[in-house]
Amino acid sequence: MFVVLDPDLQPPFALTIARHGSHTVVSLRGELDIAAEGELAAGLGLVLAPPTRVLTLDLRELSFLDSTGLRALIHLRSRCEHHGCRLLLIPGGPTIQRAFDVSGLTAHFTIADPSEIPEALQITS
Repeated sequence: MFVVLDPDLQPPFALTIARHGSHTVVSLRGELDIAAEGELAAGLGLVLAPPTRVLTLDLRELSFLDSTGLRALIHLRSRCEHHGCRLLLIPGGPTIQRAFDVSGLTAHFTIADPSEIPEALQITS
């Protein structure tokens, strides 16, 4: 496991990546908006290379998600399909879920239960 940004600095956006075999979990924290788009793309570029067959995106620690963030997640879904990788989302809080619901995107993602993440990939704050 490695941290792309120092979590002690509490930046507006951070992501944490954990791998176990072909399963990768990316936990997002903070605000996923236009300011974070490049950082998200760079971090996710690292995880889409083989051997990732299952990519779980954990949204529980997101505090904000705008249309740019939603677009980035749609793009990620397309990239996963292209690479033969299964994308799972662990839903965020009510504010984050509302962005998915209002945009009509909820049905376009596979929702995972946090208990489905192998113990070896559990990320603690």
